[in-house]
Amino acid sequence: MAKSKGVGYGRKGIARAPSLVGQRFGHLVVTARESAPGEDPNVHWVCQCDCGAVHVARGDRLRRGRSRACHRWCEARWRERWAS
Repeated sequence: MAKSKGVGYGRKGIARAPSLVGQRFGHLVVTARESAPGEDPNVHWVCQCDCGAVHVARGDRLRRGRSRACHRWCEARWRERWAS
């Protein structure tokens, strides 16, 4: 039996990723989608960090709280701040 296409479903019955543009996840603000729909099951998003760096993160990692900073300057600063 073929899977019917319902609301919110794209080709082959795979759910489309909701847009995260404009949402904040920790120090990151999502600015654009990196992957075209259907290319990769893990959609990547271009994010602007509070420190000014640009970071590309997977959508599932953003939503689950596993990507919250650019991991360069922000992580080093966080360690300095909480180490003392």
